[in-house]
Amino acid sequence: TIVREGDTVTNDVLQKISILNKNARTSHLNFILGVIFLQLLFVLIMSFFTFTYEMVYFPDKKGIIVVCSLILFFMIYSFFVDSFEVAQNSKIAVVLLLPIPFVVMMISILYNIYLSLFVALYLVFYTLMMVEVDFPVVIITFSTALMSSFINLNVDKRSDFFKGGLLLGAINSLILIALALIENTPWKVVLTNSQLAFANGILNSILALGIFPIYEYVFDITTKFKLLELSDLNAT
Repeated sequence: TIVREGDTVTNDVLQKISILNKNARTSHLNFILGVIFLQLLFVLIMSFFTFTYEMVYFPDKKGIIVVCSLILFFMIYSFFVDSFEVAQNSKIAVVLLLPIPFVVMMISILYNIYLSLFVALYLVFYTLMMVEVDFPVVIITFSTALMSSFINLNVDKRSDFFKGGLLLGAINSLILIALALIENTPWKVVLTNSQLAFANGILNSILALGIFPIYEYVFDITTKFKLLELSDLNAT
């Protein structure tokens, strides 16, 4: 305690507050620099691996730009998650607020399951580094990333995105209930996290549905949806 309510704020107290604020800013900056440095190391490792198996993971040269742009969006967004009030009360809520399904779904649809699993694994390690690791966080992060790779693997219609989001949200909610029984988590917290899990699945699938045609057009990527449209005899 620096100063109690009703006490006089002296110059000594102000000096202590100034030192704490300075250290807090430095600590936050060091954290960001550490994250950036560690990500650069991960990117170098990923680059070596992906270039070795380039023809398997990247059907075209533009694939690297597509993947990097999606990962960059994820990284930038992750720095703002702490500003949400619900994220300040639960580490699981932080994971559920991250757009992991969006990024993984996009890569799975635009390219292939192998590349999406590879990126999903990277996002898992990144998320676990950002959030203090414990058993429930590890489980929900892995389940979200892995299920997002498979959830829209066999979609034939754009409406299937929504079904995939519902399924992802439902499975994550059941996982959270099981974790609550193991960890003896208060049911009020479980209810909030379950609602977040449902919203996470649905909103990320809708976001992927809205954004992937833009990537499809800008980068001229031939997806199953484009092939279906081209095979339509009524198309002009």
